[in-house]
Amino acid sequence: MTAVSASSRTPWWLWPQVLCLDAPLVAVSWMAALAKSHHLRLQPSFYIGLGLVTWIVYVLDRTADAISGRLPTPLTARHEFCLHHRKLLLRVLVPVASGYAVWLFLTDMPQGLLIQGLGLCVAAAFYLAAFSATHGALRIMMFVLAMIAGLMLFALLPAPGKVRIWLSAMLVVAVVSALRTKPDEKLRALVPKELAASLLFTLGCSAGVHLWTPPEHGMFCHEVQWFWALVLINLLGIQWRERIQTQLSAPLPWPLMLLIGGLLCFTLQAWLSETATVVRALALISLLSASAHGLLLIMARRLRPELFHTLSDLVLLLPLPLLWWLG
Repeated sequence: MTAVSASSRTPWWLWPQVLCLDAPLVAVSWMAALAKSHHLRLQPSFYIGLGLVTWIVYVLDRTADAISGRLPTPLTARHEFCLHHRKLLLRVLVPVASGYAVWLFLTDMPQGLLIQGLGLCVAAAFYLAAFSATHGALRIMMFVLAMIAGLMLFALLPAPGKVRIWLSAMLVVAVVSALRTKPDEKLRALVPKELAASLLFTLGCSAGVHLWTPPEHGMFCHEVQWFWALVLINLLGIQWRERIQTQLSAPLPWPLMLLIGGLLCFTLQAWLSETATVVRALALISLLSASAHGLLLIMARRLRPELFHTLSDLVLLLPLPLLWWLG
């Protein structure tokens, strides 16, 4: 199938997903929502940097998955697009976007956010090498990127020189050892891809917010926990909907329904007991999103995988205007 035929059958509403713009839109929108819940006004470069990095990670993830041959055929529209345009994406667009993102972080970000960003960059590179780019030059590039980002991170840490040297040496040894070994299927089974991806996504969206919040809020305050649960529900639901293309009798995973039920209980309790109006509004948004995800899962077998994916992303976005109206 040619790229032309692939794009000719792609409906207009699917193009944000095909171009990997869905995840950056969700990330930037929820970063703004978390910032508002903490009464913060972040500078525009925070949102631009987060959007760029999210787009880069998702392009690399989907392209590596498409190249690997592990995915069932026919490929989804987003994977098919990344496969046909991999040279343009990997040789031109991703390097240009990465260069601009690096320049932005080095020139317009406070050191605290730069340290957090480098730590997440190391984690994202290891994630891509473990779950997506498991073979070939792309895997080597991910490990080299992890090593470079890690060395920069240790150079910026407010720690004694000997500690930073030991940490750098341990990182180099870990990267070299990982490059010489094959990816371990058992390790990937212990840490599901959706769990790792949702955690990285959530930490990336909240990094700029928690740089300025009081210490008592912590990195995993209630608002961040709600968002993490919603992202995990989103990814698990999409993964299950795509799996039932080949396994029609695949039951709805009970951990997913348990996660939705738990989130409904916690956000309802917070909405009823919280005194801060903006946090109550965010609890209401999470409550509505969790309920909508549950309804989507009930109707999942009647929806095409691409439509289910798009609606699942919209469920994360559509309630957000309530935050500004209620807060």
